[in-house]
Amino acid sequence: MSMFCYKEILFQLPHRVNEYKIEGYIEGTFYPENPEKEKTPIDGKLVTADGREFNGFMSLSCWKKIQERKDFNEDKSYYWFLYFKTKRNKEISEVQLLRPKIDKPCLVNFGGEVFKANVDYFRIRGRIKTIFKTSFSIQVECQSHYEKDLLFKPFNLKIEGTLPPSANAEEFWEVVGTRKGNVWTLLSAKMADEAKLIELKINRRDILRKLLLETTDMKAVPRYLKEKINPTLLQKTIPKPPPPKKKKKKKKKKSKPKPKLRPIQKEKDQKQNTTGKKFRLY
Repeated sequence: MSMFCYKEILFQLPHRVNEYKIEGYIEGTFYPENPEKEKTPIDGKLVTADGREFNGFMSLSCWKKIQERKDFNEDKSYYWFLYFKTKRNKEISEVQLLRPKIDKPCLVNFGGEVFKANVDYFRIRGRIKTIFKTSFSIQVECQSHYEKDLLFKPFNLKIEGTLPPSANAEEFWEVVGTRKGNVWTLLSAKMADEAKLIELKINRRDILRKLLLETTDMKAVPRYLKEKINPTLLQKTIPKPPPPKKKKKKKKKKSKPKPKLRPIQKEKDQKQNTTGKKFRLY
């Protein structure tokens, strides 16, 4: 966590109103089965503070990047950002670990909600499939459109809790909740609203500035979060005149010595000239 930030956004804004998401945070220690294995994925167990064990895996590239960090210890408990799936009985079946949070910042949301520390949270964005009395199922699809992703069919996640009476099947909703044992429990649910999402995107910088920044250390604030300065309020300073340029003295070119010419022959010598023409001898 950087110097200027004492809070951290728990879940980022989606790019589109109908963007599917499965995100979660679970605090625990990851024990890989074969840590020296040079083959992806790295399988293992995620053991939480309350003694729960979840089957987990991680890509080899992520595991190597994490091990290169000096502040990472394999035997220590961290707040892991991950993806997950659930069984038909609502229990968490497996988790895909992505990265750990080394520190424990104060977690907030774009709406201003503050989340408690040492609590595992999740967020799902998808279509409501089935609504029961005390639970519901939500369908999630693969987000990208590559050929390899066509093999991943849509799947359902079961969450414990009661949706608002206005919720209907096949509607796109965003649900947030916490982990209780092996089950995810609903905290809040809202229908995806495109107008609300556009408004949050427009005011994103102002919201981040209010939620994240300290007023004591503004030098470390990134440029995109700093408040815009009104140019009319800046004091205009008269620029100093540039110093006069020194004239360079032209160097005189040395003249080449003229060739020495011998004098024209005298009349006595001319008599010996049969042609009668005057000429120079060199």
